Amino acid sequence: MKRLILALVIGAVVVSVPALEVEEGRIRLVLDEGTSRFLLYLRPDNGDDGWIPLTFAEDPRTSGLDVREGNRVYRMGDSGDFRQVSEVTDEGVFYVWTSPTLRVSQRFRFIRSVGSPQVNGVQMEVAVTNLGEQTIPAAIRLLLDTYLGERGNAHFSTPLRDQITRETSIRPSASEWYVRSGAPEAVSGFQVILSADGVTTPEAVVVANWRRLSDSQWDYETNEDRNFNRLPYSINDSALLLTYPAADLRQNERYRVTMRMGEFAPNGYLDPDESAPMTADERAQVLLRLSELLARIDALLADPSATTEDVEALRAQLQQLAGQVPGQ
Repeated sequence: MKRLILALVIGAVVVSVPALEVEEGRIRLVLDEGTSRFLLYLRPDNGDDGWIPLTFAEDPRTSGLDVREGNRVYRMGDSGDFRQVSEVTDEGVFYVWTSPTLRVSQRFRFIRSVGSPQVNGVQMEVAVTNLGEQTIPAAIRLLLDTYLGERGNAHFSTPLRDQITRETSIRPSASEWYVRSGAPEAVSGFQVILSADGVTTPEAVVVANWRRLSDSQWDYETNEDRNFNRLPYSINDSALLLTYPAADLRQNERYRVTMRMGEFAPNGYLDPDESAPMTADERAQVLLRLSELLARIDALLADPSATTEDVEALRAQLQQLAGQVPGQ
């Protein structure tokens, strides 16, 4: 079962303000209540390098969740129109913002990548509910101030592009299903899933200079002649912008998008319900069943009358057992 470690820590922004910090597996999630932003940290496999921030951690405000209500755009945490609460429940870790006409929730659930025995990512669900009487068009976008790729020239990569060094629009597809911050040869990297079962596909995915993206009104038109500089102050500063389709919401209707992100996962992530680690009893049962199947394999190898059907039946049982092991 999941083990949540909850602690109150002090985050210095302008004055000391509390932050909600939760650790599970190799992920640390921080809800910085002073800025209304979240921070993700990854602990490497060897555990020797401490916690690696996956987005720019020195100023959490450089990343942000934007919600559009009609023609008005709100950056969560920067608008005085919303009241904010944060909490940890059995259903996840939450930010909730409420205005007279909108309720916006941001829920985080811990997940594992395929093949990983430990949590190494999060699923983030953003939901917008219309509290007003009039139908409104609503939309969501997320700005992530990535920085791992800034250590070299390969700011981003995708399954189809080893290096992205200039402003680029990425079209999510089965072939280009993720974007990664960090050099391709690096052991660790920050990955955002763009297209997969259980994930909402963005309408637009853009990598560009952080300042340009942060200052944009909503849509952003890329210019591949531009690199990640915006002179004179914003140098070698890249970011990722995910924009999701708009939806018309009647009173009390809700619009939701689901995102997954975390450590580089070449085979993707499991959904939250599949991400809980096996208990000791479950592992013991799997090992017992595996021992029985290995004994049957030995017997089959020694039996000259064994048929192809016998081999296929045993193969099917092995595949079934593998499907019971998380991450397989």
